[in-house]
Amino acid sequence: MKWVRALTIAVWQKLDALQLRSKILLGFFAVLTIFTCTELAVYIALRASQQREQASASSNRVINVSDALLLQLVNMQTSQRGYLLIGDPEVLDLYTQGMRESQRLQAELISLVADDQHQLTRALAIRDGVERWQINVITPTFELRAQVSAGEHSFSDLTAFLQASVNRGYFVAIRDQVAELRAAELVRLQQNTAAQQRATSLLTILLLSAPLAAIILALLIAVLLARNIGGRIAQLMQLTTQLAASPPAVLPLDGTKDEVSQLTSVFVQMANTIRQQHVSRELLLASLQENEERFRQLAENIDQVFWLIDSTSGQFIYISPAYERLWGRTCQSLYADPAAFVAAIHPDDRACVQAAEAGKLADTYQETYRIVRPDGSIRWVRSRAFPISDAGGVVYRIAGISEDVTEQRQAEVHLAHINQELNTQVQAMEQHTHELRLISELSDLVQTSMSSVEAYAIIGASLHQLFPATDGALAIFKSSQKTLEVVAMWGKPLSSAVFGRDECWALRRGQIHHSHDADSILYCAHIRPPYPVSVLCAPLVARGALLGVLQVHQLAPAVNIEQRINLLQMVADTLELAIANLHLQDSLRQQSIRDPLTGLFNRRYLEETLERELRRVQRSQGTLSVLMLDVDYFKRFNDTYGHGAGDMVLHELGGILQQTIRESDIACRFGGEEFTIVLPDVDMDTAALRAEAIRMAVKRLQIVYQGQTLPSVSISLGIACYPIHAASVAELLLRADQALYSSKQHGRDRYTIAELPPA
Repeated sequence: MKWVRALTIAVWQKLDALQLRSKILLGFFAVLTIFTCTELAVYIALRASQQREQASASSNRVINVSDALLLQLVNMQTSQRGYLLIGDPEVLDLYTQGMRESQRLQAELISLVADDQHQLTRALAIRDGVERWQINVITPTFELRAQVSAGEHSFSDLTAFLQASVNRGYFVAIRDQVAELRAAELVRLQQNTAAQQRATSLLTILLLSAPLAAIILALLIAVLLARNIGGRIAQLMQLTTQLAASPPAVLPLDGTKDEVSQLTSVFVQMANTIRQQHVSRELLLASLQENEERFRQLAENIDQVFWLIDSTSGQFIYISPAYERLWGRTCQSLYADPAAFVAAIHPDDRACVQAAEAGKLADTYQETYRIVRPDGSIRWVRSRAFPISDAGGVVYRIAGISEDVTEQRQAEVHLAHINQELNTQVQAMEQHTHELRLISELSDLVQTSMSSVEAYAIIGASLHQLFPATDGALAIFKSSQKTLEVVAMWGKPLSSAVFGRDECWALRRGQIHHSHDADSILYCAHIRPPYPVSVLCAPLVARGALLGVLQVHQLAPAVNIEQRINLLQMVADTLELAIANLHLQDSLRQQSIRDPLTGLFNRRYLEETLERELRRVQRSQGTLSVLMLDVDYFKRFNDTYGHGAGDMVLHELGGILQQTIRESDIACRFGGEEFTIVLPDVDMDTAALRAEAIRMAVKRLQIVYQGQTLPSVSISLGIACYPIHAASVAELLLRADQALYSSKQHGRDRYTIAELPPA
């Protein structure tokens, strides 16, 4: 480290040897260079941040388009399965819509990744895979389903073709390709986010280090100036005192070349000359006057204000003409009234300057403050003062230098403003990234939900994170499309649980509606008082149909309501397709487990549910009863009044069963005119009472078909109970069916309890 110390000493000596004006110019240009380089670095960092933000936005768009494309393909596959299950051509409408939307999304995806060869290859592979899936699976499946409906092929042929198509894995390959493209884009998004964070850190370091470097450099220049001016002035005063008392000894010359040092050297030479030549007192006085003139000329030509004050009287002995340029007042006015120097200081800075001057007789002080010029303009001034003592140590003069630092202060204020703006932008960027991540997670969770109830719970929890310090609710249309019901909420929303479509301005206008306390007449009717500060309502629309409304109740004034509205719109766009898909899945599920004529569950649902209920009562050591019932003489009824009348009887019978059973009971159409009712936690005696109540309700049934009152019908019932009659599902159904057959044999219109199995 010796060479570092030697280099530092050498540089310091070089700087100390410079002219005073050169030192000032060097300090100014050094500070200016630091700030210029900082501004340039900040500009480059901001440009790079903007480019990374654009890349992140593009990646987010690719991810959203990939998710939407996969959703449409799932919709197409769901529609295909629904058509294969129920054979209703109306289900194909969703497939047609999904095909058109998926083609548009494929084109958009190819356009978005056109600049990335790897991603473009994946996008083209997805498009080709979808075409192969449609040609090799979808179209032949639809044709084969039509042939099955026409009787040209059996349903087993269709099942075999579907199994072969599944084994080929067209749809799985497409899904994997979409997932691979999405994962690659997510990695790219994470890389851009990490690069953005590194750029933010670098920018913060630049903004913190530049002022520090400028301050250190300014202090270095200040030390150099103080060393030259203050020390030399003190040396001049000391020499002057010695000259007034007696001829001094021979003094050494200083080799420095700045202006004040030169002035000091002149005095040193003068003292040496007096000592060596023993000139007369008149020559000494003449030399002093000559050197004083030189000192005056030097002080009057520098940009700083140089002044001398008598420490006893407080009167100004000398003040340089630069005072008139900086203060805007004449030097003569200051000679006449020394208090004018303090009066010109800004009132807010006057106390600190006076406190600094109070100790100026003891030590050097430095203070930065504002002055008010006669024209009202304000300038920043930095003043330094040095006490001058006689040989006895008594201070009799105060010397000082004041300089204009307005531009430096303005640059500091400007830099602080830029720093604040950058911090605000960084915080906004981080908040936006956090919101996009939460929306992406919400979309993934809702799309993978198994039911609407699970999805609505996820939506409520996620929206609470997206809209902190708010209350809110999600309301969905009921099946009637006339009223809405709140299905998810967070906080304590002030909205009705059920309300009409016309009670919400957003649904009536078809766009986001903002109501606030400044105009309370525009609050939606479903908002109950006391009203929050403001309410945002966003309609949810998918495929041209209204699904519901998303409400955000603002409890405190929003800092940026436009930003809040944009975020709400992004959330609404994300939830629309997800909720529509949930509704479609629920509808298809109901169609697959419900009998369309009676509205009861079908035999498939019975087989799945009865097994589960039986295991449950086995664990709890409870009971379970099964009723098998059949319409008496139903074939004769169909032959006499037609199948339409027979369907009417079955429909009304289904309605009676739905009205008479409990919520925990399960009523199913077992096949034809035969029905099965599962009664969990019901013993044999209670099951008999329930069977009799159902039989009597059917006998009282009056059916009008095509203006004609049909004759009353009766039913026969069979009852079997677990664990008395059977221990398995198959045996339990068999026992109930045997009891039903016994009712038929003994005259019908009755119920029969199954016989106990042999011991």
